[in-house]
Amino acid sequence: MDIEALKTLKLHEFEEAATGYRSVSDMGSQAKDALEQRITVQMRKALRGEAVDAAVVQLREVAKDFHYVQVECGLIGTALNAFAADMRPAQDKLKRALSEAAEHKFTVGADGSVAYPAAGENPGGSPPQPGSASGTLSEQVRAIQRQAGNFDPNPNYAIARASPTASRRL
Repeated sequence: MDIEALKTLKLHEFEEAATGYRSVSDMGSQAKDALEQRITVQMRKALRGEAVDAAVVQLREVAKDFHYVQVECGLIGTALNAFAADMRPAQDKLKRALSEAAEHKFTVGADGSVAYPAAGENPGGSPPQPGSASGTLSEQVRAIQRQAGNFDPNPNYAIARASPTASRRL
């Protein structure tokens, strides 16, 4: 999932859908219970014969269908809520990282790379240049770049490297 997709993901919509599925699950449960506990019982009390026996068999099959709806919609609702709960911390972390990047006037790319402006001083040399830090590097390269960040005259480099969006993919 890219940064823009995670940033704009509307988790409340997944939770609302979960609530809808849970409502359908509850209705399936109520319909199943009504068939099994009231309708069939009342039919057996009021009527006798082969037609009633056949109707009860058919109603039991319908009750099984309602039970299936109850279980499956309950599972879907649970899955949607779990997805929202799992994505919320990642989304919150991303939003904090983007806010921090904006405070430093950094630009975050869709791939998580961080571009930073020129800053700092380089006595006796050319002024520090703007640059970028990428989140697609191996751990060894990241370690070398972190060390190099201590020697880069642009203080924004070390800040950009430390950014959650640049240091690892979300």
